[in-house]
Amino acid sequence: MKTEDKPVKATERRTVLGSPLISVLLAAGIGTAAFGLLALLGWVLGWPLLTSFGADLIPMAPSTAVLFLLNGVAVSLRARTPLSGRAFRFSVMAGFLGILVSLGVFMLSYLDIQWSGEHIGLNITGTFQGSPRGHMSPVTALVFLFAGLSFLASLSRSAIRRGRATLALGAAVVLLGTCFIFLLAYLYGTPLLYGGAYIPPALTTILAFTMLGLALLILAGREAGWLDGPRGADSRTGFALLLIFIFLAMGIIAAGYIIYRHYEKRFRTEAEHQLSAIADLKVGELVQ
Repeated sequence: MKTEDKPVKATERRTVLGSPLISVLLAAGIGTAAFGLLALLGWVLGWPLLTSFGADLIPMAPSTAVLFLLNGVAVSLRARTPLSGRAFRFSVMAGFLGILVSLGVFMLSYLDIQWSGEHIGLNITGTFQGSPRGHMSPVTALVFLFAGLSFLASLSRSAIRRGRATLALGAAVVLLGTCFIFLLAYLYGTPLLYGGAYIPPALTTILAFTMLGLALLILAGREAGWLDGPRGADSRTGFALLLIFIFLAMGIIAAGYIIYRHYEKRFRTEAEHQLSAIADLKVGELVQ
């Protein structure tokens, strides 16, 4: 006997997704917001280490920190109550605000104009390797544009949901790919755009984007229905394997970086010893 499919309620849907993915989504949202909050505290309290994670690294801009805080809160709300009106309204606000701010900053950067409003009232002066401190990188603005598109597209409940889900997934993949490139450059000690004509994205910004991109990837799969119900068991398995692959890749990269730095330090030490021995030999010859 054929039975009709019942609509999935918000509480049922949250349970169907299971605790692993919902926990990852919630952790990614909290992590994204935490990066933004730490950067804001760093600017307010005068603790630069919280804004950059290194004295020789460019700090996260206050405007960037605010957008991360809003997006992180929105992701956390969608993780706990995906279909609630509050989560929907806050997500729309965060998504549109991110797109508007990123477009504005990108255009101003193209015109070589630095808007003081990015400092959100804080007294920030000076430069870092020729780049003005406290301003958003054009790369950051462009990535926020993709984040906003993915975030808003994953909110769709319309008949063209599949097309918007593809847009949400594609934008999230582009975001993560960009983060991967810049993160690799940071790990190997050659950050991109440092000392150039454009403001480089901060390491803290790239790390926060990685957390946000992971959350957007999960949201795109969830809202497309790929992770819902018994029919989505294979999709959930595939998605979980994808997440495992991402974490393993990050672990391999981190391990490779540690090994690289170890051999680099060892090579420099041996080179210094050899140079010192040669210098001592030359001094001995001159004395004789």
